[in-house]
Amino acid sequence: MKLAFLLFTTGLCYLGSHALLRAQTPAAPGAAPDSPAASAAHGAPATPAADRQRQPFQFSVVSPLGTNGLASGRTVNTVSLNLLAGYAAGVQGLELGTLLNVDRDAVQGVQAAGMVNLVGGPVRGTQLAGLGNLITADAHGLQAAGLLNVAVGPVEGAQLAGMVNYQGGAAETRTAQVAGLANVTPGNVRGVQVAGLLNVARSVRGLQLAPFNIADSVAGASIGILSLVRHGYHRAEVWASDALPANAALKLGGSRKFYNILAVGVQPGSSFRWGLGYGVGSEVELSRRLTLSVDALATQVNERKGWTDELNLLNQLRPLLGWRLTPGGRTTLLLGPTLNVMVSRYRDAEQPGYGSRLGGQHLELFNETHGRTNTRAWVGAQAGLRF
Repeated sequence: MKLAFLLFTTGLCYLGSHALLRAQTPAAPGAAPDSPAASAAHGAPATPAADRQRQPFQFSVVSPLGTNGLASGRTVNTVSLNLLAGYAAGVQGLELGTLLNVDRDAVQGVQAAGMVNLVGGPVRGTQLAGLGNLITADAHGLQAAGLLNVAVGPVEGAQLAGMVNYQGGAAETRTAQVAGLANVTPGNVRGVQVAGLLNVARSVRGLQLAPFNIADSVAGASIGILSLVRHGYHRAEVWASDALPANAALKLGGSRKFYNILAVGVQPGSSFRWGLGYGVGSEVELSRRLTLSVDALATQVNERKGWTDELNLLNQLRPLLGWRLTPGGRTTLLLGPTLNVMVSRYRDAEQPGYGSRLGGQHLELFNETHGRTNTRAWVGAQAGLRF
């Protein structure tokens, strides 16, 4: 209750000081008084240069209760200390606030707040906030917040957030975004996006690392559980192997440097088996017709027609040579060995012991059972087509 009352009082004081300031500032023809958005649209700062004051130091409790009084919104400070919430035209140096720092125009230097930094112009330097940093323009430097960083313009530098980073602007920016939940950039990123759940960007020149990545194009790599890249690496494969005779897979990624694999396989006949697989891989071009791909694939094998609840996992390492039917084409013949490791707790009522009989005993490397878990390894082969 005390915190809620404090925030409510702070908000009222800030709104009151802002209203008084607007009443004292002449309005530009055809524009709302002191409209930051209207001024920014004409390339001018929210506070006209002729109306600005400069102070080497200011202290405030809640604006306008401070050394700058009602002139806070027209004053650029070198050092600004705000006990609760500060309001200024800008800062060129250092600004510290226990709750809020609000600047109508630009900030150059260091800005730190216990809760939120809000800036109506560009930022050159460092922003630190317990909850969030919000900029209605671009930024050069560092934004670090416990919850959220927002820059309407592009960020040249880094954004570090406990949950979400957002940066706008269509121009390509050199940036590093690290977030506990998501990074969202409608424009172009040159650098790194790392998130606990999701990365979104238009185009990426560098790295995306998150469970889920979304982009229009990637020159680099999107690494995660699933990467959806419109102009990325999209391939389909069908193949036959000694493990599951009939298989099909979809490969998705930002580029051939790293892709995800979604696979399904079937063993028809009296010993019917089927499996669902997931994996990752990488492909390199050895020539216009020759490729080399290395895939790691894990498939839960289901005995008979139902779903097998017990662990029954086929793990495969597949180095595959590919020969394109036409130079630079997509249709590729595939051939290579497979290293298979079957880890199984499945028990067939008609067979003694634990373990699946998938793959027979072709070039078996070992077959051991510890407790209820059977581990079996063998060398196999596969051949197929990539489209």
